[in-house]
Amino acid sequence: MRARIRRDFGEEDGEADLWWEPVVEQAVSDGTLPALAGEAFGALDHMYALLAVRYAERRADDAHEVLGGAVRVPSGYLWGPLLHESFAERFRLAMGTPVPDWPDA
Repeated sequence: MRARIRRDFGEEDGEADLWWEPVVEQAVSDGTLPALAGEAFGALDHMYALLAVRYAERRADDAHEVLGGAVRVPSGYLWGPLLHESFAERFRLAMGTPVPDWPDA
């Protein structure tokens, strides 16, 4: 069964398993994958917001560039623009001003 569940989780190339694979496998087996996905995206959204607020403050230092790189990571994923757009709207509502020079949503 494990091999059948794993078929969509990437290639098995002999490297160590990713830490989340057993969690995903168990969720698939239990039929709780939608709940797990909701938790994962909720956590991602929370962490993104914490990083993005610091980045939006536009402090000019090396940390600013590192934060900028972290904030742009989701851009490479299909759902990334949705996350950027969600934060930008929440920031606008909380601060009363748009986020300057934000990654494209």
